[in-house]
Amino acid sequence: MVSVIVPTFNEAENIAEMLRRLTAAMAELDYEIIVVDDDSQDSTWRIAERLSLADTRIRVVRRVDERGLSSAVLAGMTAAGGRSLVVIDADLQHDETKIPDLVAAVVSDGADICLGSREVAGGSYGTFQRHRRFASWTGAALARQLLGLPVSDPMSGFFAVSRERFELLSDEVNPRGFKILLEFLARGPKPTVSEVGYEFGERLNGTTKLNSSVVLAYLVALSSLMKQRLQRRLRRTSADAQ
Repeated sequence: MVSVIVPTFNEAENIAEMLRRLTAAMAELDYEIIVVDDDSQDSTWRIAERLSLADTRIRVVRRVDERGLSSAVLAGMTAAGGRSLVVIDADLQHDETKIPDLVAAVVSDGADICLGSREVAGGSYGTFQRHRRFASWTGAALARQLLGLPVSDPMSGFFAVSRERFELLSDEVNPRGFKILLEFLARGPKPTVSEVGYEFGERLNGTTKLNSSVVLAYLVALSSLMKQRLQRRLRRTSADAQ
């Protein structure tokens, strides 16, 4: 089974279309869709629950006492039963038709993580504004320095991870922050990573969640990961010296 995690917050205008597109894209797969909603004021969760009545493959997790993108993704993964776990935003900017390719890389080709990339062949930022593209490029460059992995788009929010990788790292992953992919890439043993190009779409409804506080949270998370990597390296050096 493939489990698709859709974290939502105030996506009432998009959720029905998002679910329609997902069911069409995965028609040939054995799948479940888990919508994890942070108690949206616009009742996104209510719309998703109504749609789930007509399709038992759709499940809704409404979180009343917790907020945050990363923790929502982890909550969905914890509730999931799939062999591969796919994360996709509800704003229609990720290309859901690429999900079978992401899943194939994990299930058939043995990748720990397969991410949708705007930087490889077949990928594009679409109508991404210049200042946002620069911010994304800068964040990706910093992440690559940390990871030491040839990953083109570590800022991606569209990816698949194997159940084995999730279970290995579930107790280590920081539930705070904006880019949960970075946690799965940076923690634990170096993963086998694959990438699939996709074109970043234009948001049709609602407003972007990307703001200065989100950027700051990303930088804090990156700093924390760098600090932890340095501490592990120092411990290894000390143990070798003994």
